[in-house]
Amino acid sequence: AHKILKNSLNAIMMNDIKVDGVMDENTIEIINLIEPKLLLDEFRKEQADFYQWLIDKTPDYKKYRNGWMARAKS
Repeated sequence: AHKILKNSLNAIMMNDIKVDGVMDENTIEIINLIEPKLLLDEFRKEQADFYQWLIDKTPDYKKYRNGWMARAKS
């Protein structure tokens, strides 16, 4: 989830935050600058994109698509 969050921050802020899965002080400061709904919407998009990437990479995962996309929208 940290990597998806950092991808979301990069998309919103057009930054080059290192997507390493580490939640550091800099990341938290950036999170606090962003309107929560904007961040949540982008996080959901990034999560759905990640699930689609998994499905594209491993077609057997297509059976999980509906559940994963529902999760991304919740």
